[in-house]
Amino acid sequence: MASGLEKYALASERVGEARLAQDAQIQSRFLAGWNTTLNTNLMFAVKARKNVENSRLMLDSIKASKGASKGDIDHLSEEARAEIEQAEDEFVGQTEEAVGVMKNVSIALPFILCGSDTR
Repeated sequence: MASGLEKYALASERVGEARLAQDAQIQSRFLAGWNTTLNTNLMFAVKARKNVENSRLMLDSIKASKGASKGDIDHLSEEARAEIEQAEDEFVGQTEEAVGVMKNVSIALPFILCGSDTR
């Protein structure tokens, strides 16, 4: 009986070591790539968010410097209106780009998270 238990213990130990080796391979070969992809997508999202913030600050500063209060630009010169409209267009463009980048992250994230479950 002792010899049978010893064989079972050795077999269980080999199975355990094989599982640990498999987990290490999954982490190094599979999850590392997903982790890199996720980090890259998140860096793009952070950069896009910062661009939106900067373009909004620029728009607000241009409006303040031109004396436009709460969207009232009728009394401004044509040049001032054009500058404000250009800043608004830049803000809208940056916002649309950020939405697209963040959609890519939100689409990729479930796949990455599902792939990270090794058990």
